[in-house]
Amino acid sequence: MSRKFSKIIRGIISENEEKNQPEVDENIRQLMRMSFSKMSPYRKLEIVGKISLEYNKWRNNTSDQGIIRKNEIEKWAKRNDIIYKNGRLIYNAPSENQENIVTKPKGKNPIKEKRNELIRKKYHKLTDVEGKRPFTAMEELAKEFKLKKSTIRTIIYNSNY
Repeated sequence: MSRKFSKIIRGIISENEEKNQPEVDENIRQLMRMSFSKMSPYRKLEIVGKISLEYNKWRNNTSDQGIIRKNEIEKWAKRNDIIYKNGRLIYNAPSENQENIVTKPKGKNPIKEKRNELIRKKYHKLTDVEGKRPFTAMEELAKEFKLKKSTIRTIIYNSNY
């Protein structure tokens, strides 16, 4: 076989191989570049599902592009603790046993609790000791503490507030 003929045949074969190649989805590449650790669990599952479909397209492909793409996805999966099982990528969500990060302390704000207790004491003093009407006492306390009258009323009548 002559060189020219073999080049032509190789060119035809490579063209046919290229036609059988799945297209590289740029959206999947963008998803892989995003910070996986900052996403919500639902978003992570959605992305893993999309990338799993992409991985299955390239898994049995023996072309250079197929091998490169497959390795790219495998590295991404390894970086993000994703395993390949039963023909798909699976995201291992953190188990319930792991400690949750405390973002906000439980309980009420101690400063507001002290303020509310002071408001109740002053209200009692104004109404019971000085004999002022409840409405005028609430108006005075609202001006003094720079709150609305409705808030003062809630603080006085709702001990859990």
